[in-house]
Amino acid sequence: MFGWSRTRGLAWVLFYATAFQLAFLQPYVVLIPGERANLFSGLLCALSLGATCLVARKEAVGEKSPEILISLVLATLVILSGVLSLTPGSASARGFVLLASGLGGFWGARVLLNSESRQKTFVWIALILLAGMLFISLISYLKAGSVYGLLDSQTRTLGQPGYYS
Repeated sequence: MFGWSRTRGLAWVLFYATAFQLAFLQPYVVLIPGERANLFSGLLCALSLGATCLVARKEAVGEKSPEILISLVLATLVILSGVLSLTPGSASARGFVLLASGLGGFWGARVLLNSESRQKTFVWIALILLAGMLFISLISYLKAGSVYGLLDSQTRTLGQPGYYS
């Protein structure tokens, strides 16, 4: 029983840490220099998805549920799209990020937010993240005239030439 609660706790921590990282893009880590896909965020989503899958009980998600089949079909399409692309490396990286974030969000909500109290908690956390993003955007707008400056700090900083106009 102790191992089960530790796994569930890890899934929750990863779920909320990923939500924070996706909202603020902090920390921003470049895993492959020159790759435009945000692989660090995709990796966090994939880790959160993996932890959520460890928590999922068989009675909550049946082995033959249509959701699992659709998830597998989407994964297959992403792999085929990446392999058959003119730029397979970059296309596969973008596909990985898209697939990991989509499936991580879907299965995280389906498995972890399965009660009204958990849903209410998530709504409050999402509202706090939204308020933080709005506050940072307002400060950025007042300082530089653009709402993106502080939220998109990994590419340009306030006052740097080439900053958003």
